[in-house]
Amino acid sequence: MTESFWQRYWRCPIIWKVLVGFVTGAVTGLAVGPSIEVVQPLGTLFLRGLIMLSLAITQAGLPMAPVGLVAGIDAVLDMVRTMCNVTDDLVGTQVVARTEPDFVEAPTRAPAEGVGVPS
Repeated sequence: MTESFWQRYWRCPIIWKVLVGFVTGAVTGLAVGPSIEVVQPLGTLFLRGLIMLSLAITQAGLPMAPVGLVAGIDAVLDMVRTMCNVTDDLVGTQVVARTEPDFVEAPTRAPAEGVGVPS
């Protein structure tokens, strides 16, 4: 009798499951393009869940190296996403501020008494 796909899947080491997930995600992202961002929350949910399950992975006797690798890569990617988001907000604010016809510069205040102004 032949094994079903799921029987083989559950016997497969977790590192191969994670690797297949990464490769599948990368190929899908390249094939579909920018519209793949619709499913990005699912990837974030997977990564957060994997990090939360690290204690259970340790108790099961599985290696923690893949979890550390995924967590390290995700942290860097999260910083890049945050940087892009903040830069986008700053650029958008400047574009609106410069193209708004009723934009008035905020008045500058004189420094308080006894406070030096750097030259």
